[in-house]
Formats: sequence, C-alpha cells, structure tokens
Amino acid sequence: MHAQFFTAAERQRLAASCYVAAVTEKTVRFNEAFRQRFQQMRSEGIPPREIFLQCDIDPDILGETRMRGIIYALDKQRKAAEALAGTTVSST
Repeated sequence: MHAQFFTAAERQRLAASCYVAAVTEKTVRFNEAFRQRFQQMRSEGIPPREIFLQCDIDPDILGETRMRGIIYALDKQRKAAEALAGTTVSST
C-alpha cells in the first residue's frame, strides 16, 4: 500500500491549524501544544477523531491510517515520559 499524498488544498487546510508545525505532500508534523492538548483531552476520555476536529484538523484529510500512526506515536511518547518520571503506565 502506498502512502496517500496530500493535495495542495489539503496541505493548505492542514497548515491553517495553529497545531500543525509543518506539512508536506506525505507528512504532517504537529507542534508541542498539539501533543499536550491531545494527551490532556485523551485523558478526559475524548475520542481521537473529536480531538482532531476540536484542534481544527480535518480527520478525513489525515485518513484512518495516519490517525492511527499519530495516536500510536503520541501514546508511545506519553508512556516513555511516564517511565522516565517513574509513574505507572496504564493502558487506555
């Protein structure tokens, strides 16, 4: 399966979010404010798709595969930070 490319219009739409640090034809990078907000909202039980929408990031542009990858990466970062802090990691 090949990666889906973002169109120019999709890149422009993603870049309009204050939570997007950079976007190319293949990738989107989020800033630290997004990472923190995502983790906070996730801990409050808000579904990931709703978090993206509230952050003005269209989940339909990202697609399910990218969203799963983003969620996985953010969960991995959270678990690593918790391990460094000596806290217990719980699965969600």
